[in-house]
Amino acid sequence: GPYVMSVLTADRREDRARCKAAAMVVGVSDVSASGYFSVSHPSGFFEGCFNSLPVRISGCVTWSVTSFFKWVLLGYPDVYSKHASPAMNTPEARGVLRRILEDGVRNLGRGAALDCQQGLSPLYSRPTKDIEGGERSAETAYRGVKVPVALWYGKQDSTVPLHTADWLADRLEHCTVHYHDGTHMLFLHYAEQIIDDLIAKMSS
Repeated sequence: GPYVMSVLTADRREDRARCKAAAMVVGVSDVSASGYFSVSHPSGFFEGCFNSLPVRISGCVTWSVTSFFKWVLLGYPDVYSKHASPAMNTPEARGVLRRILEDGVRNLGRGAALDCQQGLSPLYSRPTKDIEGGERSAETAYRGVKVPVALWYGKQDSTVPLHTADWLADRLEHCTVHYHDGTHMLFLHYAEQIIDDLIAKMSS
């Protein structure tokens, strides 16, 4: 996922090779059950509606937007440098972003749109109640997580409201919540701390 790639890229320490692999797991059930897609949260409501469109439609829109960003990155590097954060302004970060964008425009953006649909569409959320012999609700699923979990939230995040962190923290048995000044891109500024915390939890 682009978030994980960005975090690993933003870690500038010489010993960062100790983090051999990382994976991004997107579960729509947490944001759906916590009220992320409600009309009281315009950004989430829009995401829910857009990512529930047929992939042939959302894919074309995704392809158009991604192509524009790719055009700016490759064709106007000075514009990108002016607006990008320091962590994403290194040659390595640009290379990672270029690969993400190139992957996003393949097949008219349908792959990227499908990923977004499965991760950010209410159509793929868990049921509100356990189904006997079938899928568990988000409540049950998260209460069953026994591994250590860390949540990192920016206090000024206008994309994912803080109440989703509270909702998750109340249901995860071994959870630590980190609130910091920052926006949705908080992870770029706390990459080292996030990786250190991740490795510590994996080692415990």
